[in-house]
Amino acid sequence: SDISHIHIHHRKETPPATPPTTDSETASIEIPAVTTRGRAQSLNPPILPIPSATPPVLPRKSSERKRTSGANERVAVFPDLCLSIVTRHRSLDLMAPTQKIRDAWVSHFRQILERNMMQQNIQLIASRKEQREQRILNTTEVWTKEILPRFDSKRKDAEVKRMWRLGIAPGVRAQVWVKVIGNTLGITREKFGTVYKEALAARKKARSGDMSGYVRLEQSMSLVAQEIPQTFPELKVFHNGGPLEENLRDVIESYLFFKPHIGYVPGMSFIAAMLLLYCDVFESFVCLVNLLHASYFGPFLQMKSAQMAWRFSFFDELLNATFPVLAQDLKAHMIAPHMYLTDWLLTLFTKHLSLELATRVWDNFFLEGEMFLYRTALGMISLLSRKLRKADASGCIDLLTQTYLDVDETILFKSITTIEIPKPFISQFQKLRSQHTKARSNPGDTSPQK
Repeated sequence: SDISHIHIHHRKETPPATPPTTDSETASIEIPAVTTRGRAQSLNPPILPIPSATPPVLPRKSSERKRTSGANERVAVFPDLCLSIVTRHRSLDLMAPTQKIRDAWVSHFRQILERNMMQQNIQLIASRKEQREQRILNTTEVWTKEILPRFDSKRKDAEVKRMWRLGIAPGVRAQVWVKVIGNTLGITREKFGTVYKEALAARKKARSGDMSGYVRLEQSMSLVAQEIPQTFPELKVFHNGGPLEENLRDVIESYLFFKPHIGYVPGMSFIAAMLLLYCDVFESFVCLVNLLHASYFGPFLQMKSAQMAWRFSFFDELLNATFPVLAQDLKAHMIAPHMYLTDWLLTLFTKHLSLELATRVWDNFFLEGEMFLYRTALGMISLLSRKLRKADASGCIDLLTQTYLDVDETILFKSITTIEIPKPFISQFQKLRSQHTKARSNPGDTSPQK
């Protein structure tokens, strides 16, 4: 019959004078067997210098084993070289030739447990993901027929917000993003056509070795050349002749000619690429320009230290209030929020999360505004907290700035959901933003701001 569970019982190390008489001296590991199409996989022993003879099977004696009322509960006493494998229908007590070999067997079964648990977790996550994606797809018609025609009023409904938080249906995501970002700068197709032609002419010259078309943009173009190959490399569509490489260059270089005094800011290619996955070139350009000159993006792009500083200070206070011990550990390592938060915010986490995760973060950012990004940052730090506490200063920096954080969507958003920002902090943030917004002269400084 198929193996359903495996129990490994092995006695803990005790002084020779202490007789092994209590169950506190017995450790137990429960190992679900790895099954494939209804059959249990064979538990091949590890490759070790094990004697060719089959390990002796210990006789069952009432003095050695006593069953309790529970089906799987046992009190057992074993010699140091023994272990017991208990399946659903039977059990087998084995004696290893040496302590080393017995430890190797135990290690082998631990690996089976870990591998099987990993497989089960992957299957569970995949199942939940499939169910969530199906629910999102089922909302496409609702978005198309009920929400989008009356978007300004419907976006405030509790049910719409609930659907939105789970993720916008891919078929309508472009329409929702375009509506939320808006076009307060009044970018027309004619205006886009002008800068697009300039960018195209400069690129044509550059291909023949003439860089005169990029006057005062040489440094920006150097950054663009470095970052485009690093933009969603797993998709293979934005570089090396991929189908969207030229489109990405069109959007970025058009922006450079539209705002030459700002130029290219590291991470901008990720924002443009994300937009191109759902919008056409013109829509992507309009969204990029309006998004980068709204909310917190403007001060960060133009390196306005005062407006950047109060946001870093606010997040530092929030981190101290949420994770006081970890916050003190980071301060002891001389790690300040600006060292990692700048890149997170400038790329809307697109550079540091998987595409699927980043897309859902964007959806929620467009719903809840800038405050959601701080909750996301705290959620990510929460998931990294154990590693951060064990790491030195260099290790902490690597963890916080690594290119890609390998986290599951369900786990990350559960972590974000548990982060509740106290009302005094929200009031403080709104007051600070209002004060600094009044001091700005940028006419495009609108939202999403909440």
